[in-house]
Formats: sequence, C-alpha cells, structure tokens
Amino acid sequence: MGKEILDAAKDAYSISEGIRSNKEKVGKMTLENKRVLFYLCAKGASE
Repeated sequence: MGKEILDAAKDAYSISEGIRSNKEKVGKMTLENKRVLFYLCAKGASE
C-alpha cells in the first residue's frame, strides 16, 4: 500500500512539473491544478 501512495505522489509531482513548464498555456490554472493533485495525494495517504 505504501508503494502505491509513493508512486501516486511521484506521478502527481511529474504532472505538476509538466504543468509548471507549460505555465504560459495553463495560466492561472497552474496553482489550482497543483492544489488538487496534492490534495488527492494527501487524501490517499491518509486513508
């Protein structure tokens, strides 16, 4: 179970880095997307 959470966190981090690199296209959504991703990771880790 711990490994799955770790993998999910790594995936979310990769996605957030991708979002950051596409900041010009994404605009204001960048921070909101990161919040959602990390919220989901934290929620998964707490379950």
